[in-house]
Amino acid sequence: MKSDIYECAWKYLNGELSLEEAKQQCFYEDWHLAKRQMTWFKRNPNIVWLPLEKVYSYVIKKLSK
Repeated sequence: MKSDIYECAWKYLNGELSLEEAKQQCFYEDWHLAKRQMTWFKRNPNIVWLPLEKVYSYVIKKLSK
């Protein structure tokens, strides 16, 4: 229960943030997490980025090997 989203919810429930402030803070915390994850993924050379329509055939091909 230490993620940023829980912290926002906890602050709202304790009256430290209004509902709008909590929503905004959760939005930005989630956005920052997504940016950190994308940075990590971009550094990983084993990840194959594909358009959505090609994912199914790629997975089937890899599983059939």
